Amino acid sequence: MDRLSLPDCAVNAVARKLVAHGCWLVGDGFRGPPPETDLAFWREVASVAHASIALSAAPSQLFSALTLAAACRDELEVCDTSEIRPGTLYLSDIVSARSKLSCAILGIQGVLIVSAVPVAFDVATHVIDPSASLTDQLPAAITFARNLGGAALVCSHGANGMGAVVCAAVLAATEGLSSSVALAQVGMRRGLPLPVERDHEEELSAFCDAFLRAEFQLRLGEASPVLTPKVVGKTKRSKVEASKSPVKRPASPPHMSMPKGKKRSAAHAGPPPSDFEGWNLDHGVDLAWHGGRGVEE
Repeated sequence: MDRLSLPDCAVNAVARKLVAHGCWLVGDGFRGPPPETDLAFWREVASVAHASIALSAAPSQLFSALTLAAACRDELEVCDTSEIRPGTLYLSDIVSARSKLSCAILGIQGVLIVSAVPVAFDVATHVIDPSASLTDQLPAAITFARNLGGAALVCSHGANGMGAVVCAAVLAATEGLSSSVALAQVGMRRGLPLPVERDHEEELSAFCDAFLRAEFQLRLGEASPVLTPKVVGKTKRSKVEASKSPVKRPASPPHMSMPKGKKRSAAHAGPPPSDFEGWNLDHGVDLAWHGGRGVEE
């Protein structure tokens, strides 16, 4: 709503009316706002917007229903946002990300922006430096997206390249995917070729492999056996035996489970131990997080 410079309260009020009317900006269900000829609808929206401004501390503004309809059309028709994970993860260019109305319609709670130049947003923002290595930046980006408590929008100048890689990293960490699968899903949802540099693709692969390996160890690791003396009658023997840990072993993740009656082959034995824990301490990733939920032990 840059054309009218409406306060956030009015933008949110307009967004709620548009969503209730069926306006949606992404995917196969794309549906733009009603035409300006639908005066009854736009008069109602303008009335709601004026009321929200009157109830806030923002300066009063006067605008007609037609002016509001034109402003909404002009802002939304240039937006190019892709829904990567329904309701939680989106990818766009920076112009689309700066649309207050678009972000309000999609419920965006935070923006991860790939840019060397600071860009101001009205929501929580995490900046990824395109000139620096992704290896050192992906863990913090994942933590930021996890802590939002709502939908995240990844944006870059072309909504591809490093922006697509960052988006794939968030998707992979959320759903437990490999880098190749996550990147392919981003490309499929974006509907455009992703010109990803080999270095960035390799950094994404290393991050996903380390993340999945650490999660596998966390979920399938057992506590060490506890040695307790064996009591027979009134005599306590010196011989001890290992009793299994009382901690219940967590169920295997879906991608690690095996059909009943089949032995686990070397190919399904899971990744070998690694020093990912040290990597975790250095970068601050909470490995107990998976899909936005904590792992109960």
